[in-house]
Amino acid sequence: KLAGGDAVGAEPLLWELLCDASPLARAEAHAELARLEVDRGRIQEALAHLARYRALDPEDRAGARARADLAAAILARARRRPAQAARLLEETFI
Repeated sequence: KLAGGDAVGAEPLLWELLCDASPLARAEAHAELARLEVDRGRIQEALAHLARYRALDPEDRAGARARADLAAAILARARRRPAQAARLLEETFI
């Protein structure tokens, strides 16, 4: 997790981590990039990063899945995609 939640300024570093870091660090980078995409309103891109996060860290050792999934679900709901929002919430919290 980035200090103060400021992933925007760290975006180049996050992309660098995807190339050169351990699988867990790459997973964390995907989670942060997913949150950035949610902040930008780009849910499909966020979901792609979340899928990569889950593939790299299926046991959620980084502890970032719930926060990222919740942000994506809120955005999906705001965009009037209740089925997509419900699926994200069910996968994460039920």
